Parts: sequence; structure tokens; C-alpha cells
Amino acid sequence: MIRYTWLITALSISIYSNVPKAKEAPLDVKSYYGHYDTKNKVAGKPSPSLSKAIIEKWKSPVQANAPYNLAILFPHLKDPFWVAVNYGVFKQAEKFGIGAELFLAGGYRNLGRQVIQLENVLKHKDAYDGVIIGAVQFKKSKLEDIYKKLTAAGMPIVSVINDSFTPTINAKSLVSWEELGFQAGKYLIEHAKQKSVKVLVMPGPKGTGWAPDSLNGFNKALAQASDQHNAKVLPAIWGIQEIKPNGIYLTLF
Repeated sequence: MIRYTWLITALSISIYSNVPKAKEAPLDVKSYYGHYDTKNKVAGKPSPSLSKAIIEKWKSPVQANAPYNLAILFPHLKDPFWVAVNYGVFKQAEKFGIGAELFLAGGYRNLGRQVIQLENVLKHKDAYDGVIIGAVQFKKSKLEDIYKKLTAAGMPIVSVINDSFTPTINAKSLVSWEELGFQAGKYLIEHAKQKSVKVLVMPGPKGTGWAPDSLNGFNKALAQASDQHNAKVLPAIWGIQEIKPNGIYLTLF
């Protein structure tokens, strides 16, 4: 059985981790349970074979019941979003008394590097109790092979933020990129009333699990309120992400 969770806000990890203990409140989370079937699975959405969403109240635990050490694998720390996610994860690890080691792929084009990092975790499996990964690629790839090896070795894997096309991991804690795009569309509609506007959307790299979903959500908002605006959406321009020699992380269009 696999469990999916959708965090209500993109930065809820870092926001929730910074709330004083006395004022902590349960976090509303959409949860999906059941058998994971990759048939008809698309990025950013639960497998159709899973149950309907259940709104659950998640309350932070007080302390880990053992001195766990986790391998944390993220695409990069070159933008505020992943810096915020990293802050939240390590803040919570510190709070619960959990050890954590960070591995960075260096960008979404570095699938091979992330695979090597996972292989290194497997090689030193006695040093780690689990893996938290923001995968650089959604589609079935070399990641699936190493996921299977880690699972066979008894290593729990949790996919965070970025979706992965795999039934092998134990759980997913994801952001609904479609919902974020939908909200951006609603904002545009609200502020473009009585105006005729042309909109160019630059969602990000096409091969990721989040960029197409955000564009779908944006277009859905405009389609649902087609009689409330005069906005014309131009063909999207997709980006390519890379790191320049000076260390600056860019999305190129």
C-alpha cells in the first residue's frame, strides 16, 4: 500500500516547522490510500487506483523514537523554493533529534548524478535509515531500478514535492502544482476584468512533473471563467534549467 499526501500550501513545510511548540495546530492534508497502479498515472496526480482524497488532521510528533539518520536528495538549492523546503526538512530533523545528510543533483538535467547518489546510499545502507527524495525526473527511468534495490534492502523511501512514476516507494508528500496554476489563473481573471490582455506563460522545463501541471491548472481556471475575462493565452514557452559556471541557477527560455 502506498500513501499520498498533498500539502495544502507550497511552503507549508517551512512554515509549519517554524511555529512555536505551544502554538502548533494540526495541519489539514489531503491523503490517498490504496493499491498503486501506474496504469493511466500522470504527473502530479494520484494513481486512479487509489481511494478518493481524505482530509486528515496531521499533528507533529514530539520526538523520534530512535536516533535515525536520513539521506535527503534534492534537485538543487538554487532558488528560494528549494531553499525553503530544505530549511523545513532540516529544522524538523533537528527538532525530532534525527540526523540528516543532504545530496544535491545540481539541477533537473542531472538524472545520472541523482542515481549515483542513491547508489551511494545503498552502498552505505548501514549508515542510513531512510531516504527523502525530490526526484529530478517524473517519468519511468533509471530511478525506478535503484528504488527497487533500496526497497529490497529494507530502506524506506518518501518522495517529497516532486512526483515519481513508481509503485516502489513507500509514500509521497506532494504539492498540487495544478492547484497552484489554477490559483494563478484566478488571480489573472480577477485583475484583468474589463481589459483585453494577452498572456505568455513560461511554466518551466517541459520534462518535469510540475511545469506541465501548473500550466494545466492555469488554463483550466481561464476555461472555467471564459465569460468573465478577455485574456488570450499565447503558446507556452518551455524552459531548460542549467547551472552556469559562476554558480547561478537559471531557467533558460
